[in-house]
Amino acid sequence: MTIRRLAFETGILTLIGDLGAEEIAPEVRRDMEGLDRHERLRVLVAHLAMHCDEDLMGVCVARRTPLAAFGALAHAIISAPTIRSALHLSIRHISLFQPDRRNAARLSSGKSHVFLDYLAPAILPESEVFMTDLFLASNVQTLRYLTGPNLAGVCLELDRDVSNRDAYEAEIGVPVRFGAGRNRLVIPKVLAMKPLGSAFIPQSAAHLRLSENSLSEAARQDSFVNRVLQALQNPQLPGRNARVIADMLGVSQRTLRRRLEAAGTSFGQILRQSNHELAVLYLREFSIGDVARLLGYYDASTFRRAFKEWAGMTPSEYISSV
Repeated sequence: MTIRRLAFETGILTLIGDLGAEEIAPEVRRDMEGLDRHERLRVLVAHLAMHCDEDLMGVCVARRTPLAAFGALAHAIISAPTIRSALHLSIRHISLFQPDRRNAARLSSGKSHVFLDYLAPAILPESEVFMTDLFLASNVQTLRYLTGPNLAGVCLELDRDVSNRDAYEAEIGVPVRFGAGRNRLVIPKVLAMKPLGSAFIPQSAAHLRLSENSLSEAARQDSFVNRVLQALQNPQLPGRNARVIADMLGVSQRTLRRRLEAAGTSFGQILRQSNHELAVLYLREFSIGDVARLLGYYDASTFRRAFKEWAGMTPSEYISSV
């Protein structure tokens, strides 16, 4: 199974429409087709940030993203026997949400409550708080979908304060304790452990296993893509091409291309993504000509054209903006 888009793209596009904001330009949409799902999200968030209060972006997008948009993960969640099991699934497959999943979230239990902590939020250059709000609010949405609109006893503890507390609480739909020093969803244990409807359907366990198998296959494909991306970011590479990367990973060029195709991408797409990420980093320290040489471009003008396609601005304009 290949997952090329984050489920939240649906919510972002819906919110852009609700705000009456300018639609994403056709040329930007075309460029997005060559990006992986995390890079696509960054482009969409950058566009959304021009029209929406940063404090509300994540919760607004979560409210507009239907559970069905999560594909195999949605099938797994609705087959879970309890709320706690459903939340555990969202943690186990958090790599669908953010690239680095190590210790990103934790599910724990107290005497009377279950706690979902978001410990290592993904930080986007376009918004430092978007992913935190998105993660917490989307899990509130999951609770609402599985148990109904009445979430009595559920509350949210947010690390930061926001400019409009009333608007934030109204959008997320549960009480919020601002400036709590942590990002945590608090759920009464009686609600978290109460059997859901799927617990009484014999086929649910089989559906859950099938969905988890699909998600595991997607994670395996993602893992190989990340290995290729990490290899391309090695500054000691003798060359930034498929032959060099295949040798580094111990596979043939044919296997490299086949596995990337199975993951819904290509070596060229990953190379462009890597070049974009490294260019943004290098331009803070080196001249445009030096960056072009470091990334293997024929000349600076070729690099300038490529950078404008990625970022919608020239390297000089980017340098002036940071």
